[in-house]
Amino acid sequence: MEHSILHALQSVGLLLALGGPLLVLAIVRPVCRDLGPSVEREKFAAGLEESVKRWVFFGALAAALGTFADFFVQAAELQGKTVFSWVNLSLVEGLAGHTLIGQLSLSRAAALLLAGAVVRSVGKGRWWLVLLLAGASTVLANLVSHAAAQPTGRPSAIATQVIHLFGAAAWLGILIHLLATRGDLKRARMPSPLP
Repeated sequence: MEHSILHALQSVGLLLALGGPLLVLAIVRPVCRDLGPSVEREKFAAGLEESVKRWVFFGALAAALGTFADFFVQAAELQGKTVFSWVNLSLVEGLAGHTLIGQLSLSRAAALLLAGAVVRSVGKGRWWLVLLLAGASTVLANLVSHAAAQPTGRPSAIATQVIHLFGAAAWLGILIHLLATRGDLKRARMPSPLP
């Protein structure tokens, strides 16, 4: 059960972390650019980006925490215990630091934490860097997935799963962000697209 909860936390967090920059870079900014300059439109877009920033941060943080918590669940299972009992911390450290799966998982968590930090920073290329870091964490997640465990056809299975997760982020991740900003969108007065 713990694995299912942590997998859901990691998946939803990753969809938020990846869907946010996709929403801003593929939809919000191009639409605003195509519609031309408008103070009201720029305020509306800035408010939308603020909400996306907040949810990307929370998503990246949740996915990273889920990744760290998973080490404790795995260690407990190796000991034949539940995560609610005492877990040998040296076993957790061994899993995280001395196995390929642990090192890839730590790298994924680091990329997510860095994406969460970058999204809260200022700068022109912030969204591109967040997209790169969230994309890297997506690839890293798939290197420790069922696709990576295939005895044959591993590269195509991993590539297919990465494409699948990018598609899910472009669809569900963006929808979650729009749902999260629904109240802000309803309160904001969207300027007319015609000057």
